[in-house]
Order: sequence, then C-alpha cells, then structure tokens
Amino acid sequence: MKISKMWGVRSTAISVATLTTLIVSASVAHADEGRPGQPNLLVGIGAMASPIYEGSDDTEISVLPFVALNDFYGFNFRPIQLSYNLIDTKASNGGWALRAGPTVSLATGRDQDDDGDLRGLGDVDTGVMTGGFVDARLGPVMLGVDAAQEVADGHGGALVGLSLGTRLPLNKKLFFMPKVTGTWASDDYMESFFGVTAAQATTSNYAAYDANAGFKDVGVEAALRYGLSDTWSFTWSVSYTRLVGDAADSPIVTGPGGTRDQVTGRIGIARGFTL
Repeated sequence: MKISKMWGVRSTAISVATLTTLIVSASVAHADEGRPGQPNLLVGIGAMASPIYEGSDDTEISVLPFVALNDFYGFNFRPIQLSYNLIDTKASNGGWALRAGPTVSLATGRDQDDDGDLRGLGDVDTGVMTGGFVDARLGPVMLGVDAAQEVADGHGGALVGLSLGTRLPLNKKLFFMPKVTGTWASDDYMESFFGVTAAQATTSNYAAYDANAGFKDVGVEAALRYGLSDTWSFTWSVSYTRLVGDAADSPIVTGPGGTRDQVTGRIGIARGFTL
C-alpha cells in the first residue's frame, strides 16, 4: 500500500470527484426534498483509500479538503465540476423530482511516474470534459446519468456514467444509501487508459493491445450518513467496481501490477451552510 497526501491535479482529479460526490450526495441532496433551511454549501475534509490508477492493485490514501455548492441560482459546484440546473422540477407532493443540465469538468489524466507498472506507457494529459447530466427521483429511487466528451487535448474520449440507488432512513439521524453503477467509455478513452500501442510495447512491459469502446466497469456502493447536528454530518462508504470488457482484458489490468477488482473506501465530515 502506498500512502500519501494527494494535492497535485493529475493524481487527485478522480479522487476529489469521487470523495466529494459521496459527501454531497449524502448531505446537500436533501435540498431536493424542498425543505426550507437545508444547507446548500458544504465545507469539509475527507480521506479515501483507492487504487492508484484504473486497474491498479496498489492502494493510495488521499486526504482531501473540499468546498461544494448545490443549487445556487441553478449552479452546482463540485471540485473539478461545474453544472447548471437547466431543468429543475418536482411534484407538489414530493413524489418525484427531475434535474438536468450542462456540465463542464476537469478530465482525469494519468502520469507514468505515479507507479512503476506504468513506466513506458507515457502520460495521459488532463483536459476538459463537457456534457450534461440527468438526475431523476421517483419516490425513494434515484437514477443518474452523466455523459461528457473531452475537448481540450486530454484523452479525447467520452464517458457515460449510470447509477441507480436509494436513500433509506434508519432513524432520524442515520441514512443508508446503496447504489449500483456502470460506465461506458469511447474508443479514445479506452485506448488512452487501457490500450498499448506498438511504440508503448517497446518501452514498457506490456504487449500491444487495442482497447475498443464499450462498458468498462460495473459496481456497487454502500454509504452511511450520520447527522452529528443540524449543520455537521459524517459520511462513510465503500464501493466495489469490476472492470469488464476490453478494460478487463487489457495487459495493464491482467499483468502483475493490475487487477479487475477495484475497491475504494471513504470517510468524510462536512459543515453545511445555507445560502
């Protein structure tokens, strides 16, 4: 296990996004229920144990402060992502809700110096993703769809993320949030993170490999949120992701430094403010 505090853009992008998504979905998402006085600004800190890169069997520990904003004049901010609620509607009885709109975010890169198993593969540059999201709730069931294309000389690929989950109150302060997920990736994304070109095969320990578009992973997540007070909350989660398709068959994943099974654990504490 490799332990470090992660502050650099290249290595923290996916970590910040994943950790903040957990805290925000567990806390500020309550604002969508329409109750007055719900916090929409979160300031907090969290820690996460996660794979160093997609497909890695090494774990890295990240300590990450963050600020997140939900539905401030329609805008939502997460570290590395900004979105706008172009559609924001719900039933008068609270039975369903729908949000949708455009997004812009930082595209995750990969540095071959992050791990010895990446040497010879070169770097995947960070970039900018543009796309859109749809978040729908029907009763206790929540469906999320995120689609984005990299547009600024990063990996050049597209991603579509799907999620289906719910939020179950165990008591007045404790909520349980299970979720299933899946991610589809384009040719360019798959080639950037799981493919090995002929040139890379001569400088790395991997054979040449062509990774095509398709679903790259499926997963499950379980999270608990505990309300410490009206403004403070504590969140814990663990997620398991299984690489599938061409991602799972990549020599980067099947080689001695890789695995198809990706496990991430997260804890965080946040203070909510109402704007």
